[in-house]
Amino acid sequence: MTPQEEQHVRDVLKFFYPGLSPLQTITPEMADLAALMLKEALEASRAMDLVPRPAGFKPGVFWLISQAVQVFWRTQGKQTIYDAVRQTVALKHRTDFELAKANAA
Repeated sequence: MTPQEEQHVRDVLKFFYPGLSPLQTITPEMADLAALMLKEALEASRAMDLVPRPAGFKPGVFWLISQAVQVFWRTQGKQTIYDAVRQTVALKHRTDFELAKANAA
């Protein structure tokens, strides 16, 4: 793995686990885990783009139309990862991350 690839893996893992100390050693196992987590987060965020947002009042026809427009703009815009998705993916793969970290030491 090149130093740039190792740095990219560090950045992805730091994105999912911001409170942990930086990793010194990057293994292929960690790279695979980072790729899997990023893929899952992007897919889940793409699905979240399709979910209507809460109305805060009794929704009507205008709200439904406005939500359809907002869904369109969210799906056409820049891809982002929702914080709730980031936290869920990080929690789901925490054990795998800790095992990969222990194997690298």
